[in-house]
Amino acid sequence: MRGVIPLPSVARLKKLFHFNRRRGTLRWKRRNIKGSWNAKNAGKIIQGRGVGGHVKVGINGRKYAAHRIIWKLLTGRAPRNEIDHINGIPFDNRPENLRDVSRSVNAVNNVGYPQRQFPKGVRLDYGRYYCSINWNYRHYHIGVFDSMWEAHIAYLLVAYSIHGDAISRDPSKHHAKSSRYNCPYRPFGQLRFGPRKQTV
Repeated sequence: MRGVIPLPSVARLKKLFHFNRRRGTLRWKRRNIKGSWNAKNAGKIIQGRGVGGHVKVGINGRKYAAHRIIWKLLTGRAPRNEIDHINGIPFDNRPENLRDVSRSVNAVNNVGYPQRQFPKGVRLDYGRYYCSINWNYRHYHIGVFDSMWEAHIAYLLVAYSIHGDAISRDPSKHHAKSSRYNCPYRPFGQLRFGPRKQTV
């Protein structure tokens, strides 16, 4: 993928790391090099995080995303596209939470940054909540609502009609501060979705 530093070989990664599948964590392996950095850090869980909350790993002066390393350890190849964290938690690197998807699919399932004031797809204007979505390089207006979460639900319904199961059905996962707003909706596998459409 363009702009991404190529990962070391699988053999090299297996020499460096132990992967805990149940917890989704990487540990440094001991390499019996006396007086080295490895001697001090062998066995430690890698927990350093970068922008967006993803776990980062340093190898020979280069920074790599832990989820990309884990994907290569699991599959034997580097990701073809981007790695999406299905539940929206960027440091949850368990195998069942990772998938190789296009940038557009990854973006639609992104929970957003902590400084986001409103849920994804929603903005406040003149006391009402406007809902819109970007798709296929175009911007679409969905509607205007009295409630912030009603507007966000409308966004998710339209996003689901386009992307299907690529997005999380839990509205609270699409806002980094959802607990602050006391989201009134349960994870909405309970909501009824119409048939998927290819256009908005």
